Amino acid sequence: MRTTPRAEPEATERAHELAREYKAVVENVLEHRGASRLIEGLRGIDEPGVVADTAGYSPDVTFEQKVELLETVDVEERLGKALDWMRATLADLSLKDKVRRDVTEGMEKTQREFMLRQQLEAIKRELGEDDDVVAEYRARLEDADVPQEVSDAVERELSRLEKTSEQSAEHGWIRSWLDTILEIPWGKRSEEHLDIAAAREVLDADHTGLDDVKERILEFLAVRKLRIDRGRAPEGGRGIGRDHRLGRPSGGRQDVAR
Repeated sequence: MRTTPRAEPEATERAHELAREYKAVVENVLEHRGASRLIEGLRGIDEPGVVADTAGYSPDVTFEQKVELLETVDVEERLGKALDWMRATLADLSLKDKVRRDVTEGMEKTQREFMLRQQLEAIKRELGEDDDVVAEYRARLEDADVPQEVSDAVERELSRLEKTSEQSAEHGWIRSWLDTILEIPWGKRSEEHLDIAAAREVLDADHTGLDDVKERILEFLAVRKLRIDRGRAPEGGRGIGRDHRLGRPSGGRQDVAR
């Protein structure tokens, strides 16, 4: 195979403009790669055709692209292709750098918050103001005669409480839910008052509307009273009042008292 050197025509103003833009993009790529020492060598090249040929040394250009670059004779076209490839490389590097920076900042913020909380707890201990809220709730749970499923639900919320910042709205919701659950007189029974008329007065005084709910409650009390009057076990009432819902705290949910 014999090759014949061919002199390139004089570069146009457009070619010089593309060469300057290409060198600016490549400089940014080299800075991202930590290869700033190569920038001076690139700046010393003025011929647009030679500038375009430097793309052949880039590790970001594929073998097929390098062949395509060699097959492109026109300087402006060759510079345009090399510039497009380097722009894509720079965009990829910029995105990776942004993701890395965001991850680093998030980790630093988490570590900083952890250190501040540790310092705050140390200050409270020095001042004698140590207030272990979670330990207090666990002590109340041990004292309460709660069913196993309730105990498991409370433990789950205590684990969430330990991981939640006091400034978070969820922190308040969890504590309100825990207070409500632990204030219930688990395992204790009061004397039943199956006075239907008195129950109606209490319901009407405490709740406006809810006629369907009130009727179901009164129906349950009436069936229960009838079974007791007949000497039968006070069960039944079509399942009214048998369902305990221990939903997660949500800040706006309230169940009708059984």
